[in-house]
Amino acid sequence: MQGYEIDFSAVAAIVAAGVALLASWRANRIAAKNLSLEADRELLRLREKQLIELRNSFAEFASLACAMEMNSEGHIKRSDFAIIRKHSAKIKMLMNPLDEDYRLLEMILSDELGVATAEEKEQIGKEHLYTVAQRILSKGYQQLEIDISRYKNDEN
Repeated sequence: MQGYEIDFSAVAAIVAAGVALLASWRANRIAAKNLSLEADRELLRLREKQLIELRNSFAEFASLACAMEMNSEGHIKRSDFAIIRKHSAKIKMLMNPLDEDYRLLEMILSDELGVATAEEKEQIGKEHLYTVAQRILSKGYQQLEIDISRYKNDEN
């Protein structure tokens, strides 16, 4: 039986191509993971920014509600109403409508604006803007902390 000569340069080329392919595949996986982590990090930043904006909007609304002037008929002055209505709309836009406190918050905002119905006032009961706002913000920050912990675990 005659022996075959092995061309080591061909084997080396095949091994080199395999190593290059494996390195490229690994680099692509690392890049995809880094891109995903960067997207997650940006999403966390945006959610934190939204919570801060919501907190500031609650504070602005509450301070304006305390400073509103009433006209001779006992209604909020038109200029004050427009300003506070704007803050009410901003709060609603920043809120998650699926939040369990969303409807209650809507009723409280309407009550502060003097446009709540008798049924809404009854449903509000003893709830106040501050307690509902703090509960909403607390849930938001708790979820953000959970998501940050999850992100840190994914990063490692």
